[in-house]
Amino acid sequence: WPQEGQVTVLLIPRIVARRSCGACCSLAEKYRIWDMTRPNIEPHRLELRIPRSEMNSHYQRIASEIGYDYLGKTMSWVTIEEGATHFRDMLLLYLLGQSEAPKLIVHDSMKVESYGDKTESNHNPKIVTPLSRPLETVYQKDVLVVEDMSDTGLSLVRCILPYLLAYEPKSLNVAVMLTNDERCEVPPGDLRLKYRGPNVSFYAAGEGLDAAKRYRKKQGIYEVVWEKN
Repeated sequence: WPQEGQVTVLLIPRIVARRSCGACCSLAEKYRIWDMTRPNIEPHRLELRIPRSEMNSHYQRIASEIGYDYLGKTMSWVTIEEGATHFRDMLLLYLLGQSEAPKLIVHDSMKVESYGDKTESNHNPKIVTPLSRPLETVYQKDVLVVEDMSDTGLSLVRCILPYLLAYEPKSLNVAVMLTNDERCEVPPGDLRLKYRGPNVSFYAAGEGLDAAKRYRKKQGIYEVVWEKN
């Protein structure tokens, strides 16, 4: 149990099957050796828009805000897989290194599909993997959703938030790594975005974000620039 001045992270176990290791993914991207089971993608190039050092500053700022708001409290984090895993890890890294932090973080995860293998939202998001222990994680808890990107806002408003609210959390807020406000299709107040990273106006990849199952492990935020035929 945590001692005074320490933060403890309680991970709720989940078995995850990984198709390949990070080193293999990096080599595949470097030498353009693609897994043929992955979907095709339109011709494109990547342009670095936000370097890792700048993203680290945003992670540190958001972690500081969370630590201040939840100082000494017990809270639950719900990570939206797969994209937000890196964002969660970076927030925890900075939280563990600061004096202002929650006393205990209970963690669970869920998976929502809105893009699938495509590069455009299908406007029909659905939960494909629910929380493993929703009552223990959510009921009468201070819950923070950790999400990679808020663009149309449909996944949050139609799937994630209603699902969590059904379990009667004490409070419910969202931390998001990136936003794309130009693409938002819902009232901004419905998103519960309390902690926000930078706003972008392009198709982003890297730092956990993918483009048709590619580029999640790239450091920094890249714009995917589609080549015109």
